[in-house]
Amino acid sequence: MSIKPNTDVGAPPTWVTTPGGEVRITNYRLLQLIAIAYDSTSIQTRDQITGGPAWLRSDYFDIVAKGPGEIHEMLRAILEERLGLKMHSEYREAPVFVLTLANKDRHLGPNLHRSAEECREPCWSGFRTGHYTITGMTMEELARGLASVWSVGRPVIDRTGLPGHWDVQLDFVETYVAGPNAGSAPMPNPAADSGPDLHSALRDQLGLRLQSSKAPIEYLVIDHIDRPQSKLADVLRLETSIRPANVQSAGMVSARFSLRNISATAIELCENRPGVDVVAITARGNFPLIGHGATTDAAPKCYRLRTGEAKEFSEEFPWSPAAGFDQVQGWIEISSRRGGDTATIKSNPVAVNP
Repeated sequence: MSIKPNTDVGAPPTWVTTPGGEVRITNYRLLQLIAIAYDSTSIQTRDQITGGPAWLRSDYFDIVAKGPGEIHEMLRAILEERLGLKMHSEYREAPVFVLTLANKDRHLGPNLHRSAEECREPCWSGFRTGHYTITGMTMEELARGLASVWSVGRPVIDRTGLPGHWDVQLDFVETYVAGPNAGSAPMPNPAADSGPDLHSALRDQLGLRLQSSKAPIEYLVIDHIDRPQSKLADVLRLETSIRPANVQSAGMVSARFSLRNISATAIELCENRPGVDVVAITARGNFPLIGHGATTDAAPKCYRLRTGEAKEFSEEFPWSPAAGFDQVQGWIEISSRRGGDTATIKSNPVAVNP
């Protein structure tokens, strides 16, 4: 079971379950995963999960998990056991929609029919397309699904009085469409006036309506969660070059390394200021000459970059020729400490040829 920051900016969110029971979740915000893990009939929207640090809503993570339980149990185990998630529940008066019958004579619309069986996954297809096919769902489940539609955006309480399971075909034009990037806010649909909106479709096709109201609803309040820590290798890239590229004269080895998404890494900070990360890195050149060490030791240096920024740094290490040798090989090491642990990355071998 692992969780680490996603460093591939712009990658689409994916969720893959393998035949062996392994789940690979890529580029999800932890707030999304908390909402999935603690999904219930009362927690219907992201706004009902409050508190916690800002990075819960802004940073993206990758998770690999495997276990005998279903996905909700796996996610809860990661959140509670690995990240120390602690929450409490409370009720607040808040805006809601109430799902009711639209007609006083209780006449239902042409696209709402009693179902012969309960829902079997998937129960709801066409989500966010405006063309929803729903099979074997209760009215309470339908209400919860409607809360996720962007133009609704608040909890929905079922007061239709319709028992049992239902089949639904609902066609309308979405008021909002997905933003240009993964995780960006929905934006107004330029074609919103080209057909019926959700409220009209509910009334005319199902004989239902959403009525604005207020009610006490449940909130999950995040009291504590630890930030996932990535490995140094997840956030650092190292390249090396050498000049002159022969052993006839002294020269310099250049190490160029780039750091990114430092705010979630295993890199020690020299100082901690809002919006700025000053990271402590030790860069060292190591050029052994057949049993004789020629190591350039260096104390940790502080490198400054804005939080979440990718930035390139460079260091140079001198080397001297050695009589009788026609090749020198070595490497550059970049290391950092976090608590009592040291993480080190070595470059590929750097060769100084005749």
